[in-house]
Amino acid sequence: KELLAVDMPMTKDPEKLEKSHQAGADAVCACLDEGRQVAFLTLGDPTVYSTYLYVHKRILARGYEAEIVSGITSFCAVAARLNMGLVERDEPLHVIPATYQADGMDQVLKLPGTKVLMKTGRKMAQVRESIQKSGQQSVIIENCGMPGERIFEGAENIPEKSGYYSLIIVKGEQI
Repeated sequence: KELLAVDMPMTKDPEKLEKSHQAGADAVCACLDEGRQVAFLTLGDPTVYSTYLYVHKRILARGYEAEIVSGITSFCAVAARLNMGLVERDEPLHVIPATYQADGMDQVLKLPGTKVLMKTGRKMAQVRESIQKSGQQSVIIENCGMPGERIFEGAENIPEKSGYYSLIIVKGEQI
């Protein structure tokens, strides 16, 4: 099978993102125009903070048919890898894009139930400090199921820097 690389920069710059999403949709649509079938692979589930959604919307807007095939969300894969449940009984589950919420992380951590902190990025130290102040239990996993997987239990063990595929689970109780 031919591999079609679609560049997706790690930035919050709306102009750069729009340009890359349009270029991704252009590349996929060019293949579709040739009568070829295209699969856009992504880690995790394509409906949860996935870059693919931006390309998908543009493909649909251009009149093409596209179907999303559900995957396993990263936070469910992490919970399974750690042999733990995310929520029980009436506990709520909060999935938070932490890099966007880092300045309000103290408030986020007051939410009841389990907090899944994704996309922590360059705000890891700030997020770690908030978790430590909250006194809640936490575990971070980097590269779940991939080479270089690392697991750190407790906020005090969260590294200052971590890779893109890092996810933190925070609970008020023992993990």
